[in-house]
Amino acid sequence: MPVLREGLLDYVEMVCKQISKRFVKPPDWWTAPTEEASPPSLRKPDLMCFEDKKTGDSRYCVRCQEEVDEEERLKEEEREKEKAEAEDKRSVKESARARMKRKAAEDKKKKAEKGKDDEQKAKKRRIKISVKK
Repeated sequence: MPVLREGLLDYVEMVCKQISKRFVKPPDWWTAPTEEASPPSLRKPDLMCFEDKKTGDSRYCVRCQEEVDEEERLKEEEREKEKAEAEDKRSVKESARARMKRKAAEDKKKKAEKGKDDEQKAKKRRIKISVKK
């Protein structure tokens, strides 16, 4: 069942008119909001947050102490990760060295077997030559 072009255009026109009826002009005093600014970067205090007047002991507040503990934990994890990477590099080098030694031994063994085969072939040739004479 074909849809006529005029019917579709009438429908689009009706929808546009309904949308335009709902449009409300903003008041004259209204302006568009400014763009969102990035949050300020606050640095951590250089000194401890609290100092006891009697004893002179300084300490962090709860929030700062949690941040310091978190930083220490992250540093420790980073050290452990670097240590594991160094150990992994060392194990990779050791396995590569072992593989090289194993390959060299296999090559040496193959050459020795090939040398024995060559000797046997040479003996057979000598025997054939001596038999022909």
